[in-house]
Amino acid sequence: MSEQGMTRLEADVRAMVLGAGGDPGPIKTVFAANLRTTPFGLFSAWDELARLGAEERHRIPADVEWARGLVNEVLQALGMGSDGRWRNLMPVARGIVDLIAGEIQSYRRQRGGGTGSMTTRVLVVTLGILALATSASAEGTWTLWMMGASSPWDPVRNFPTREQCTEALHQQAQAVEKLGLKVTEDLPGGSFGATYADQDIRGQCLPDTIDPRGPKGK
Repeated sequence: MSEQGMTRLEADVRAMVLGAGGDPGPIKTVFAANLRTTPFGLFSAWDELARLGAEERHRIPADVEWARGLVNEVLQALGMGSDGRWRNLMPVARGIVDLIAGEIQSYRRQRGGGTGSMTTRVLVVTLGILALATSASAEGTWTLWMMGASSPWDPVRNFPTREQCTEALHQQAQAVEKLGLKVTEDLPGGSFGATYADQDIRGQCLPDTIDPRGPKGK
């Protein structure tokens, strides 16, 4: 489950690096925006990121602090806080830095170190952001929705069948459970729920004709 989450995160970062032409600034901006929009992807890759970040290597302190602040922001937004439960927060932050740096290095090796023209970078970054956004909003048969604490319902991903959606829902439930939360799954009903500090985290699979936010997303 964690490896699948890491594979998906790696693919997302690879697309960001390609879209930004290897420029770290836009990559970090898009990564942060994507994580704030779909924070549960972080939980799916939590263990793998922590293992990656536990390795000894040179890292730019400012980048690590940026990643630490971003992870903490996501946890706070979900109402989880940063108590002793999150003592592995720094390895995860370092893992994010290593993941992004590794994909940038791979991109530059393949292209001889160039980053492309500014016009090209701006255009492709824009296309990359649109691609990430449409991955969750494109029309599909079943949609996986997630909600956490103060975060409203967000469409995470679309699936052609209900079975594929509920499998992804189960993986998200496992990711949340690994954080120490008590999870109650209702796979036949296509939903799960978890509670942390009187805050609810929920997920559900719904036909694309149903929007849990109500009419017009409200």
